[in-house]
Amino acid sequence: MKEKRLTAAGVVLLALGLLLLIGAGTFLRPCEHDDGAVSTCYWAGRMIRGLGAVLSAQALGFVIFRRASARCALALSMIPVTILSILTPGGLIRLCLMDSMRCNSIMKPGVMVISFIMLAAAAAAAVTEGMRAAKERRERHES
Repeated sequence: MKEKRLTAAGVVLLALGLLLLIGAGTFLRPCEHDDGAVSTCYWAGRMIRGLGAVLSAQALGFVIFRRASARCALALSMIPVTILSILTPGGLIRLCLMDSMRCNSIMKPGVMVISFIMLAAAAAAAVTEGMRAAKERRERHES
């Protein structure tokens, strides 16, 4: 039985990873200073972009690989990276002190929403692919 490569979970994970990567540089970008100064918000945004790139690469692997065990491993490896992206703005990297600033009002909640959805999608994909991998192992042993 030939397993289809493109799954809904793969598409969702890849879309969310790219949304985090591209969003951190566009609509979720942190505060900008007129004098060109670099704040901690800038570094939080850079960290989010880096984590978005890692998550996008992992999701691309999820789409490309056919074996359920490989997909399960990729989905499991996305969970700690996603948790790191949740903790980065305001937790691991401080943001501006004013709640009205762009980093607190747009970047932080946007990143957290995307990351929580991605966390749920990665966990669901890990469970689904883990069950599929167990089924594949049973079928191989029975043959």
